[in-house]
Amino acid sequence: TEIARCARVAVEPLRRCGECESCRTGRYNMCTEVGWRMVMGWDPDGPGGHAEYFSMPEYCAVPVPDDLSDTAGALVEPLAVGVHAVRMGRPSYRASIAVIGSGSIGLAATVAARAAGAARIIVLARYDHQREAALQLGATSVIQASADATEDELHALLGDNGLPDVVIESVGGSAGTTSLAMQLVRPGGTVVVAGAFWGDAGIPAHPVFEKELCVVGSHTYSRDEQGVTDFEHAIEILRADPGITDILVTHEFAIADAKEAYATAADKTTGAIKVIFTP
Repeated sequence: TEIARCARVAVEPLRRCGECESCRTGRYNMCTEVGWRMVMGWDPDGPGGHAEYFSMPEYCAVPVPDDLSDTAGALVEPLAVGVHAVRMGRPSYRASIAVIGSGSIGLAATVAARAAGAARIIVLARYDHQREAALQLGATSVIQASADATEDELHALLGDNGLPDVVIESVGGSAGTTSLAMQLVRPGGTVVVAGAFWGDAGIPAHPVFEKELCVVGSHTYSRDEQGVTDFEHAIEILRADPGITDILVTHEFAIADAKEAYATAADKTTGAIKVIFTP
């Protein structure tokens, strides 16, 4: 579909060839021809998102409906990451889902878990403002657990309802949260690794064997089995509940104040969740 000139769009920043097996089956986030240069902004030879003008393939431009604000449009991309993470966990209807981490991606996964029909959503959060946001976005409980928590300690925190069916790890970096995810999920459950780790994620093999776990990665976004993109799902979730935007977007800055914006986003004592630039 040709996009109208000057249309408002959300950018799905993945280049792909459209011809390889991954692209033809809707999993263009794993395009074998483009490789690591697929994510626009990661390519050192290309412009970044702060450039005055940015050229991209038309297939990356997803029209934003008229009933979504510009601010909501800025949330389509991160929410699509959460949608994809939940989808990769393949939860049954009324499943129990836990999310480790309550930054913008963890909270996006919380929103997506609610939209997927989860009966119980447990969020692990560090800061008060994250806990409040998680509850407003659909979490049924919010807990705080250390990365080296034992299964018995987690049972005590969770109460009588048992361990969740699916655990989504959204922290990444150098955190020891993969081990925590293995402890937190029920036997026979699924762990989704959605966080971007720097180096070895330290995934322990013993609980995978002992609990017969399914461990699956979640990389950006793609299409589901019906051919619907995670971006399209994210747009519909935002249209159904405009209040999500007010909860997730905590700060807005002009591009001229980028230094202050990044400092605010990095300092969680500011109450920051999603910090965005506005025209």
